[in-house]
Amino acid sequence: PIGGKIVVCVDFSLQQQLSLNNEMLREAQILSKVTKGEIHLVNSAPIYLPSVMLEVPHYSPALYEQNVLKDHERKLHAFASRHHIPVARCHIREGMPDEIIPAICQELDAKTVFIGSAGRQGFMAALIGNTCEEIVDDIAADLVVLNKKLIKDKDKLKA
Repeated sequence: PIGGKIVVCVDFSLQQQLSLNNEMLREAQILSKVTKGEIHLVNSAPIYLPSVMLEVPHYSPALYEQNVLKDHERKLHAFASRHHIPVARCHIREGMPDEIIPAICQELDAKTVFIGSAGRQGFMAALIGNTCEEIVDDIAADLVVLNKKLIKDKDKLKA
């Protein structure tokens, strides 16, 4: 729909995700020009607290969680700034992506959602899971999934 909100789910956890973030944003910008849509960036900050750290004297889990969230926020705002997206359209929350992404998309009434896929298969997919598969039923919007393999293939064509 014209003027709908377009959500781009960005991930800064791995270096190889950065090119996927850029590619998803490029595709969202093309859609935004056609539909006059408003681009929003979404990021979740999962907190993995190493259990061994609980035994360290004077260790503060709350401070660790706060620092993880601040780091994600800093990366999200830097990415948004590079691409001229207002901070008001940056959404970040502490939690797992399969919980955070659908919740924010529902609050924004997103019409289109771009998400990257690591493309896990076999044992790794069974062990770690696939966020795209977990959220597909929870998002009431068009879902565009870009695979990192697609980006690698595209880079090979340019070379």
